[in-house]
Amino acid sequence: AMLGSFSDTITVEGITLCSRGGTDVLLMHLDTLGVVRRIISFGNENDDIPSTMFNRNDTLYICGQTATDSLNELFIYSFDVLFRQLSDLVFPFDGKIQTDILRVGSDKLLIGGSMKGAIMIGSQFVVNNYNEHAFFIELSPEGELMSSWLTSGNGLHRLHSLVAEDNSDYVLMLNVGKGTLEMPNSSLLSFNGNGVVAVRYDSVWNMKSRCVFDCTGFVEA
Repeated sequence: AMLGSFSDTITVEGITLCSRGGTDVLLMHLDTLGVVRRIISFGNENDDIPSTMFNRNDTLYICGQTATDSLNELFIYSFDVLFRQLSDLVFPFDGKIQTDILRVGSDKLLIGGSMKGAIMIGSQFVVNNYNEHAFFIELSPEGELMSSWLTSGNGLHRLHSLVAEDNSDYVLMLNVGKGTLEMPNSSLLSFNGNGVVAVRYDSVWNMKSRCVFDCTGFVEA
């Protein structure tokens, strides 16, 4: 499966798609030779930006954001192998969010990335008042908040990669700008410039190990 976005009108393999306004989500199924087998699009009159997808037991999960002037929404949709929609979860948020990570297990959904502001999940808020810090949110399959993980400090923290279920642990990679970084169950780190932090947590977010790299110039790991 290939995930992307488009605006206006596009034609792919003789199939013409029109956006509903702004940017829409494009989802294609390709065979091993690159031939398009299925193609769909979805969105509304606003900008719909897909960010990541995950496949579990022939169910494809799509995560992304819808942007409007007055309300932003985080969405997680699921589709079967014929691209028929199975479920949809939508959460309003205020501020800025970037989701780079989506993992789906038998009993939970895990999304992660960087954010500034607040996400409303049911009647609960996940709040980050800092300057674009890293986050994880664990949800039940029905979209109920199970737990949240947020960094703190006074620098930029961006979470881009995750190895999950490595001996039931989570292995994370964060990019850090000049400033300080504090992760749950961890001591404070200070950076004079840019840095990369790799960290291992167990399944209930107890830290097991950590390594830190100081860098000069721009780095994104």
